[in-house]
Formats: sequence, C-alpha cells, structure tokens
Amino acid sequence: MRMIFSLVGLLIVLAIVGFLAKSQLSAVTKLPNSVPSNSNAMSNAATPDNIAEQSRQLQTQVKDQVNEAMKAAADAQQKALDNANTDKPVEKTGSAY
Repeated sequence: MRMIFSLVGLLIVLAIVGFLAKSQLSAVTKLPNSVPSNSNAMSNAATPDNIAEQSRQLQTQVKDQVNEAMKAAADAQQKALDNANTDKPVEKTGSAY
C-alpha cells in the first residue's frame, strides 16, 4: 500500500514539474517578439531578430550609458576642483621685508 501511494505521489510531482517546464519553455520562445513599450532606446532601434542580438544591443547601450556617466562625473569633479582652487587665497611665501 505504501508503495502505491509513493508511486502516485511521484507521478503527481512529475506531472507538476512537466507542466512548469512546458510553461517556462513557451515563455522563453515568446521572448524575442515582445518589445518593451516604454524603452526609448529599444523603440529607436530596429527590433532584434533573436535573443543574442538583443543582448548585444542591450550590452552596448549599458556600456555607452556607463561611459557617459563616468565622463560626466569626471567633468563635475574637475569643475569642483577648479572652483575649490580659485576660492582659496593665494599664500604669500617669503618675507615682506
């Protein structure tokens, strides 16, 4: 009796896992057709044909955005250093006599 319940339980678990795997695989195959509607970069670019191309485009966009942010931060830091250097009074070295 215990073996029959174990076998039935195993079949139920197998059916649940199979259903979840089927739903996940169907979701992955539908992925390239879906394009986010609120993404400015994706709406300007051509729709990629496959996931690999979409991944490359996304990596390029992120890389460009990071480079722009780093450049803006470096420019802001340089501007802050320039302002800090101009605000300091000039130290006089040597004697006035």
